[in-house]
Amino acid sequence: MPHPIVTVRRLPAMLVLAAAWLAVVVAPAAAAPVSFHTIARAPMSNGGDEPGFVVSRTVRAWHRLWNDRIADGVFTRAGVRKQAPAVDFGRSMVVTVFAGSRPTGGYWLRVDRVVRRGNVLIVRATEHDPGDGCATTMQLTSPFVAVRVPRSPGIVDVRVAVRQAAWCADPDPASMQ
Repeated sequence: MPHPIVTVRRLPAMLVLAAAWLAVVVAPAAAAPVSFHTIARAPMSNGGDEPGFVVSRTVRAWHRLWNDRIADGVFTRAGVRKQAPAVDFGRSMVVTVFAGSRPTGGYWLRVDRVVRRGNVLIVRATEHDPGDGCATTMQLTSPFVAVRVPRSPGIVDVRVAVRQAAWCADPDPASMQ
């Protein structure tokens, strides 16, 4: 009867099997692109001093977030406070990213990509800082962006990259809602 200790002859085969098992079990799932739509974005919010994000999975949660942390910074061209954009929460949810307090104007956020990796929805956003020499308002701002994504019961992870803008104006002012 063979001894239960692994011999040197069997070791390479065991290592190959162990590596294959680890590759299947431990390797992260491939990231699948997820469709998203920006529903609100502005340079002002009551989002607080610190960067962060909020996931709204119900109408009640979305309206509470809008009224408590967003609405005071979002106006129509006529100066009327905007209402929360309508969302079908049976099929969608809203991920809102806040940049936190910034010392001047010229800061803005944009969601660049959303992917699903296993049970995790990953939202990749970019915060654009004003470029050197840009004229900015001398007031505190707190930019935010809200995106509608397919409903997901899993974990949401938001990753924000910060970069200095190469231009002084938002390249997509029409999306400022």
